[in-house]
Amino acid sequence: MVSLKPTADLSQSAVCVIFALMDNRAYTPKGRNQMLISGRNKKLAARFYWYSMLIGLKFERCLNHLSEEFDLSTNRISTLITENADYISELDYTDITEAELQQRYPFFSWQYLPSRKFRNGGSEFLSLSGSVDPLLPEN
Repeated sequence: MVSLKPTADLSQSAVCVIFALMDNRAYTPKGRNQMLISGRNKKLAARFYWYSMLIGLKFERCLNHLSEEFDLSTNRISTLITENADYISELDYTDITEAELQQRYPFFSWQYLPSRKFRNGGSEFLSLSGSVDPLLPEN
């Protein structure tokens, strides 16, 4: 006669399978998607290339703009630029143009509007001679 009682071996192997499935779920990364982070870093690198190579801004000014755009600290941006130096070099080597960057990343505004701040500590200049805008010629 065949016994329908579960044997110890069967129940132990079923428990092992359950724990194996639970262990497999425990090792899936939670929270931050690495593909999304990698995509963000490439966009940041392309934007850095645009600011520094095509617009001609100094490094510190690039960091400040990127910090405002990506909501990251300048230290973190500097680290990400270093980590993505190969991609930035690739952009430079292929002489990518602003139009090509615009095709790759159409959601960015690729028009640079220089700020009206002068280099004297970043304070805005206000002329007392009647002309409000220091970039416009006086009448």
